[in-house]
Amino acid sequence: MIRQRGFTIVELMVGLALALILALAIANVYVQTRQTFRVQAAQSRVSDDGHYVLDIFKRILSQAGYRPLAKANADFKSSFPAATPFAAGQVISETAGALSVRFYGENLDASAPGDGNIIGCDAAGDPFLKDNSLYTFRLSHDGTTEQLKCNDTVLVDNVLDYSLRFGVYDSSNLQAVKDKGRIVTQYIATPTNWQDVLAVRMCVVLVSGAASGNNLAPEPMTYQDCSGNTVTASDRRIYRNFTSTFQLRNLASNLPS
Repeated sequence: MIRQRGFTIVELMVGLALALILALAIANVYVQTRQTFRVQAAQSRVSDDGHYVLDIFKRILSQAGYRPLAKANADFKSSFPAATPFAAGQVISETAGALSVRFYGENLDASAPGDGNIIGCDAAGDPFLKDNSLYTFRLSHDGTTEQLKCNDTVLVDNVLDYSLRFGVYDSSNLQAVKDKGRIVTQYIATPTNWQDVLAVRMCVVLVSGAASGNNLAPEPMTYQDCSGNTVTASDRRIYRNFTSTFQLRNLASNLPS
């Protein structure tokens, strides 16, 4: 008669212990992988939002003061008449934290509408401005909802800090301006004459949204706010500062008489 032997209690205990260790190792790898994915997804989202905002601001500001060919030789003030919040000849203005910019659309061929290459920021409809009309766009920060907007279009959420500084030239020395052209000499928060503005320096601090969770970084991050201060976050979300300078290229050649 053949005797059959099973596992002893000790063997079963050792097997169960090894299985438990293996299960814990697999669970730990899963948790770490999932956390890494959450962090990378949050970093990618913040980066994409920041670069998108910079791209929109660059697009709108670089078109400030644009005129179609039919108006290129006209007096600048007649092309851009006074209209709230602009004075005659003024194409950029900031009021109550909202930056207003105006420029013309473009229809290159009146017989074939739709050939324009000037772009707006409204989400609805066609973004191309396909006629020779004067358009105004309003770039604003809503501190209550932490959103940046272009007109009524929300560009990004989770805006922690935001500021603009304006590059101006010395308009008191007209001869130097005529000899060397308009050159930015300083950046200031509030220009006394908006027609002296040739560039805009933008800063925005974005933070990862609540949907990504509050425990992403291993410890609270430090970041630089738009005043240049080093700040330590109160949570472990992802924070990032984006800064860029945009030239108002259509204004550099608008020399004073």
